[in-house]
Amino acid sequence: MIGKFFLAFGLFLLYMVLLGAVGIAIVEGGGSKGALVSFLLAGIVGMVPVMMLIGRKVMASKADPSVEPVTPYELIERLRALKVQGSSFELLEKDDLIIIAPPLLTTELTLGMQHATVEQTFFVKIWLDEKQHHVSLKDVVTTRTERRGAGEYYFQIRGQSGFVTCSTLVLDDGGNVVKLGNGTLHNALIKLFNESGWDVSFKII
Repeated sequence: MIGKFFLAFGLFLLYMVLLGAVGIAIVEGGGSKGALVSFLLAGIVGMVPVMMLIGRKVMASKADPSVEPVTPYELIERLRALKVQGSSFELLEKDDLIIIAPPLLTTELTLGMQHATVEQTFFVKIWLDEKQHHVSLKDVVTTRTERRGAGEYYFQIRGQSGFVTCSTLVLDDGGNVVKLGNGTLHNALIKLFNESGWDVSFKII
């Protein structure tokens, strides 16, 4: 999947290069500033469907056509039973969105007069297209940092979404701390969906 990500990134760069090349051609051809601005705005707006198409076609994994797709209900039940590196996952359903997340592990540190709390986790948003038997995935990574003491207080939340590569510490079902990369979770999800007869793609934006 990392290889597909770099291919998608290369296609995005190619799109930007072509956009710039046409813009230069407009200027050198004597085009007005208004024409150039209109073209660039159209190119920026067109970037969204282009990235969606790249995510749908390039960042994709097809199921074996000979496999009969299971029902959405059965697919969700298989998600509930999923374990990766001995760790179960929390599954949340809201309307047409499913969220799968590993157990959250909080790290607390005391350095001199300051106490710090750090929480980092990632979760995957999942959309099911029942008619097409297609699954769309999107990563979300959040980090919450809080420091207090010595008359100071600091709080920060950072987030990333799209196709994100990261790892974090989680608790497995035996209470042991293990390192889990979301690439490992990606592979497990793709395997589960494809073996269930559903195609998979990633939402880059």
